[in-house]
Amino acid sequence: IILCGLLLAGCASQPSEVTPDLPWKQRRAVLSTLQDWKINGKLALRRADFAESANMVWVQEGEIAFVNLTGPWGIAATRLRTDGSTLEVERGEERAVYDISTPKAAADNTGWDLPVHALSDWVLGIPHDDKHASDMQIENNLVQVFTEDGWQIHYERYEQFGLYTLPTRMRVESNEVRATIIMYDWSVSQHR
Repeated sequence: IILCGLLLAGCASQPSEVTPDLPWKQRRAVLSTLQDWKINGKLALRRADFAESANMVWVQEGEIAFVNLTGPWGIAATRLRTDGSTLEVERGEERAVYDISTPKAAADNTGWDLPVHALSDWVLGIPHDDKHASDMQIENNLVQVFTEDGWQIHYERYEQFGLYTLPTRMRVESNEVRATIIMYDWSVSQHR
């Protein structure tokens, strides 16, 4: 009986596979529990007066995100750290801390109107807050497009990484800003 209990406990603690076969609501529920992950990829930002791209390493540890951005050959490295209410930016010896506790504060303090608070959910392929998400298009249990807080999120490609089917290319757009995020590799550690 003890051996059966241990086996069942071991099975219960294993995450279920999150493939496109999993119905959307279950898929969303499982993905929303992911708290520790890493992405290697590329980020391109564009607005009417500015465009920039960088290689990206994004490490998410619970509510804290660490993002390293580098140009070709590691030139102009920028390190970002956010807890959702502040954004620390380091470039070489320069360091700045910005208030990003609200979308307006983020735009006023950084010059970019990016929804930093929602990006960690969006890269997983889920809305940040279902109450504010609309126009959702789901094909084969994978989100293709949705709109949230004035942003339209497009998922162009998904791939399987271990137990999880995750986005590998997405676009995030508002009236003035467009970001393309390409995820070459995902590592997922644990659940919330």
